[in-house]
Amino acid sequence: MNKSNFLGKKTSKLLAGSLSAVFLLGGSASGFPAVQAETANFTVDARSSVYTATYSELAPEPAPPQPGLLSPSANPPLMPPGPGHAELERAALLETLGMSSSELWQAQRAGQSLAEIATSRGVDVQKIVDLAAQSLTARLDRELADGRITQDQYNSRLNEVAERAASTVKRTPPQPPVPGELEPDFGPGLKHVDKDALLSTLGLSSDELRNLLKNGQSLADVAASKSVDVQKVIDLVARTLNSRLDQELSEKLIWRDEYETRKQEVAIRAADAVQHKHPHPPGHP
Repeated sequence: MNKSNFLGKKTSKLLAGSLSAVFLLGGSASGFPAVQAETANFTVDARSSVYTATYSELAPEPAPPQPGLLSPSANPPLMPPGPGHAELERAALLETLGMSSSELWQAQRAGQSLAEIATSRGVDVQKIVDLAAQSLTARLDRELADGRITQDQYNSRLNEVAERAASTVKRTPPQPPVPGELEPDFGPGLKHVDKDALLSTLGLSSDELRNLLKNGQSLADVAASKSVDVQKVIDLVARTLNSRLDQELSEKLIWRDEYETRKQEVAIRAADAVQHKHPHPPGHP
């Protein structure tokens, strides 16, 4: 997309709502506490990148679906976005697609991306990409004005808006987990760790490790009790964090400057995750 197509529209009143990153792996792929993204229209919880979480508490467990909750209301919200996605302003998006909230909800619930929805409606996908680009630019403007990013960060991210908007519109929205199919994880920072490799390194079964963590031990404690070099566990977690970061960058889920900063923090984050003691049982038994 020609950047001038949307940069000239920065002051457009078409998008008054926020576009915090459209519908991801995080972080921000990823298995840490949820962060809330609020718009003028609705509030959603999105999984953040592993690097945005604190290690002092666990992410809240998702509430199991109840009968009737999956049926769209007269004015349902857009599908909950995952990391790296943004909430397009409802009115502008619906007007461009020529759809009602309920129709859009159903299409997203069926796993369609905004690009697929636009194509099925005979709408030029570039129009949706332009909406996403305008909203991303508006969000950057607000963050700069609020002092949340520097001028250098603003300039750098502005150059990435076109690619990020296009990637966002093509991304399939995440689907809610199926009850009973939630795979347990071992706590903050470890959702995407290679569980088989971790268990093999520690010489434990999944249940044995969860029980030890439940009783207040950290992975470092467990490794020490099994006469395993703690650094091996830290290295394993660090590889996971690096891999997740690379994936998030390739999928345009994070900005380049965020990627570079978080890359420098991987060793510290991995050590924190391994040293973390669980105040509550991680994951689901």
